[in-house]
Amino acid sequence: MSGEQSRDGDGKFIRKPRSAVEAQPTRDDDGLFTDELRKVWDRLDAVASSERAEFIDGSVYYDHAVVAVFRLASMLEESSTFRHRFAGMSERARNAIIATRNVAAHSGYAAMNLPVLWRTVTVDIPAELRRIGLGPVE
Repeated sequence: MSGEQSRDGDGKFIRKPRSAVEAQPTRDDDGLFTDELRKVWDRLDAVASSERAEFIDGSVYYDHAVVAVFRLASMLEESSTFRHRFAGMSERARNAIIATRNVAAHSGYAAMNLPVLWRTVTVDIPAELRRIGLGPVE
């Protein structure tokens, strides 16, 4: 790291607040949304193209599934810049995606039901995204 660093009285580093310029995205919301949605679809497609037997905790496909759910859930949060783009999504689907993320984040991956997660990322999420007009991004 370069630049001067600050320390408190105990010698611990003090986090420097971000400036308003640093906190702003460098691209417009449309570009950011498209990039995020593409990343979700890339992971969903990777899982769907794999064999169900390969979908186990620790596999690359399992990791793709969890990251896709995490990314999508973050876009559905109340505070998300992108939440309005999912206005057509049913509350049931929205809650299911966020609940899946919460189980993975707070209960650990061992608590995940593999057949349910497989179906969620290979059938349910893709169908819901297509239904609201957010199909795969080219």
